[in-house]
Amino acid sequence: MSLSDLRALSNRYGSNPDYVLGGGGNTSFKENGILYVKASGQRLSDMTEEGFVAMEVEKLRSIAAREYEGTDKEVEAAVLADMMAARLPGEDKRPSVEAAVHALMEGAYVLHIHPNLLNGITCARQGEITLKVMLQGLALWIPEIKPGYTLAHKASGDLAKFKEEHGAPCQIMFLQNHGVFFTADTVEEIDRLTAALFGAFGRFSPILPSAEPTAKASPLSETLSALAEGKKVLFEGSDLIDAGLAADYFEKLPTFTPDHMVYCGHKFLLTTPEGLAADYEAFAASEGFAPKVVGIKGVGAFAVGESDYKAGLILALLKDAIKIALYAEGSGGPRFQSSFLVNFIRNWEVETYRAGAISDK
Repeated sequence: MSLSDLRALSNRYGSNPDYVLGGGGNTSFKENGILYVKASGQRLSDMTEEGFVAMEVEKLRSIAAREYEGTDKEVEAAVLADMMAARLPGEDKRPSVEAAVHALMEGAYVLHIHPNLLNGITCARQGEITLKVMLQGLALWIPEIKPGYTLAHKASGDLAKFKEEHGAPCQIMFLQNHGVFFTADTVEEIDRLTAALFGAFGRFSPILPSAEPTAKASPLSETLSALAEGKKVLFEGSDLIDAGLAADYFEKLPTFTPDHMVYCGHKFLLTTPEGLAADYEAFAASEGFAPKVVGIKGVGAFAVGESDYKAGLILALLKDAIKIALYAEGSGGPRFQSSFLVNFIRNWEVETYRAGAISDK
């Protein structure tokens, strides 16, 4: 194995916006007791061999098995210290928060992505039932859970139980309101697993409204730019965006997964042309941050970011969330993260670090 194989796998899946966006998702390879895992905040789409962190597999597995005590902040600080100590000498990058989960999965390669098609299952009210019917127990389902250590601790027991019950290690693990893990000993087998899964669910998924832009300019952009005090504003209208604006849960769309919250905040603003200024200022006052997505029915959606790249990423995550919502309609309708998990993610140091680690383009 060479890290070029892992890099190529990362670049290929990371370059598809229907699989992962921003710094989301992660990949790894393990051999001879060493795990090579994506560094936190790196984009899979432009990973290089230098973007992986070498870590000791057994130390990571011991983190997952350990019972940490204290407040959330105390536990996370202790876990982070142990994660850093699991790196090989000379490593200075911060590893993906899911490194311990990668160490637990038995295949040499691990691919963790957040595809909107499959998140239409993980983010659906009846997602677990749909998964059981479609895959007949061949995949593991992890209910909504805090990412990082808590997920790894839960996965440690569930993966062992799966292996005992099935007589073989788990290769596909669904995380409610999060994403999917795949593991296999070869890149080719990873590709076969993903192709089979996307093919199976794709055949039974609804045809989405067109995402082709019907409008890329709006006179309201100038008003919003003034309100946003010089931040970059991108506007787009499309049939897909119209479908999202028409849903009675538009404001909640960023609470589908941690990734959406990291880049878009925990709430969108839905307003009218006449109420834009007053509603924008009221939102900022009540939520503690200015809206990063502003939707206006019959007009379209605006993404507000510190740069053209970041505004574009926010717009992409908006469209991703709408796709998830529409896919979820086939499994009982959308299911958003609980208020408990939303509050945890909002205050989680890991996600603050990850958002800040994304370089501007």
